[in-house]
Amino acid sequence: MKKEIEVTIEKDNRDIEAIKKDIFETEDSKELIGLLYALMEEKEFDLIDECCKKRAELLEGESLADYIVFSLVYLNFRQVPEEKIAETIEHFRSMPYKSQEIEEILNNLYQINENIKSSILVNPKDENNIKEVMNNLTYGSNDVVFENVLTLINLYEAEGVDFSKKIVKILHDRDDYDEGYFYMLIYLFCTKNNDEIVFYKDGIEQRVVPSKYSEVYENYLARILNCNQTIIDNTKNVSVTSGIMVYAIMLLSELFPDRFDNIDIESMCASIFKFMCEQFAYDYESDPAYIKLEKNEDEISKFDNMIACLFKEDETIDPSRLA
Repeated sequence: MKKEIEVTIEKDNRDIEAIKKDIFETEDSKELIGLLYALMEEKEFDLIDECCKKRAELLEGESLADYIVFSLVYLNFRQVPEEKIAETIEHFRSMPYKSQEIEEILNNLYQINENIKSSILVNPKDENNIKEVMNNLTYGSNDVVFENVLTLINLYEAEGVDFSKKIVKILHDRDDYDEGYFYMLIYLFCTKNNDEIVFYKDGIEQRVVPSKYSEVYENYLARILNCNQTIIDNTKNVSVTSGIMVYAIMLLSELFPDRFDNIDIESMCASIFKFMCEQFAYDYESDPAYIKLEKNEDEISKFDNMIACLFKEDETIDPSRLA
C-alpha cells in the first residue's frame, strides 16, 4: 500500500552538546543526517533549521534520498501546515536530475509523505492514541477505516507492532461485510494472521483465514502499483491518476473471497483508468498510458460493468456479469 523507501540513517546517540558542535564540522552527509535525527528528538528545531540552511550543499549531495525522507519526517514531527510540506515537496521535485533512484522517490513524494505522516501520528505506547485508532476502525466511515488501516500497516512494517488481535476482535464483533471490513482484512493479510474470520456477504456465510490470502494479495498489490506507475509515467492527463489505487482496492473488496483467484489486475486498472477519463470527458483510447497497459478487452468489459454498478446507488453488483 505504500512506496517502499529504505532509510539507511540511524539517530546518533552521542552527547547533545557534542552534536551541536559536530553538525557544523562533519563532512559526512550520512553522519550529519543522523545528527539531525538526534536533534529532532531533543526538539532543537531552531538549530536544525540553521543547519539545513548552512549545510544544504552537503545534505543535497550523495545522501539526498535520506535527506528528503528526513525533511518530511521533520516537518510532520513538527506538525507544520500542509502548505509548508507541499512547498518542501515541490522544492525537491524541481531539483535537477540526480539519478533514477532519486527520480522514483520524487515521483512518489506525496504518497511517501502520507506514509510518514501516518506512522508519526500513531504512538503504540500511547493507550489513548491506540484507543482512538481502534474507535475509528469500529465506527468510522470506509474512508476513515482505510486511512487508519494504512497507518497500522506502516507501523507494522516499520516497527513490527502488531494489532492483529484487536482487529480480529473488531471483525468478530460484527459480521456485516463492506469495504471497511475488507480494509481491515487487508491488515490481516499483511500480518499473515491465522485466525478464522466469519462474516456474511450477500447473505452467504463466508469463513476465511487471512494468511491464506497474503501471497495473492501481495502479488495483486505489486501489480496494481506497477500499473499505477505506468499510468503516472505515461498519461497526458494527470487529473485521472489520483483514484487508481483507491478504486482498485474497492474492486478487490467486491471480488473477495469467491472471485479472488486469478484476477486480471492489468485489465482492472485499465478499466479504472477508462472510467476516470470518462469523468473528465477525456479520450482514454488515444492516451499513451492506456495504450501501454497490458490488457484484455473482454476482461475490461466485465470490470466496466462492475464499476457501473458500484456507482449506481439503486443497483447491486450481479456476480454473473463477472463470470
